[in-house]
Amino acid sequence: TAAVKPALDTGSSKLDVTPASPVEGDEVTAKLSLDGGAEAVWKGFKTSIRAAIRQAQKAELDVRWGRENLDAFYDVLADNMHRKGSPIYGRPFMHEMLDAFGEAAEVITLWKDGQPISGALAIAFNDVMYVPFASSRAAYFPLRPNNLLYWNIIERACATGNGGTCSCRDSRASRYG
Repeated sequence: TAAVKPALDTGSSKLDVTPASPVEGDEVTAKLSLDGGAEAVWKGFKTSIRAAIRQAQKAELDVRWGRENLDAFYDVLADNMHRKGSPIYGRPFMHEMLDAFGEAAEVITLWKDGQPISGALAIAFNDVMYVPFASSRAAYFPLRPNNLLYWNIIERACATGNGGTCSCRDSRASRYG
């Protein structure tokens, strides 16, 4: 919270809350313009991306938006980070971060058979929808939850006007764009 609050208070046009990488240069920031709305973005995707989103939709994953799902998302994130052998921020940090950003921060989770399988923390700031944390359980990768997760974030940003751009930072290249 100490690093987040001052940046918000200064009115800074740039704010990066992405965890620092342990190896310099192994992160990628992917930016996607949301000009023209969700329909234009959809039409701009490669056929393979649209097919992956449809595949996830057919898997009947339950999409839930709500801050009350932070603990469920954190469990997915922690599971994935432990699988990778990577350290993770503590649960209290994630709660503090959500509180510090207030209504600008949202949690999205995907559920299958009553279990959380994917999720993300999305933050709207200065006409950009940031996704500093996102994760899915490896056992569910064949259902393409990441594709559906990001598509729902893009749709939400377009519908709410909370982002002219969607910016994601990850340790591997994004397939969007």
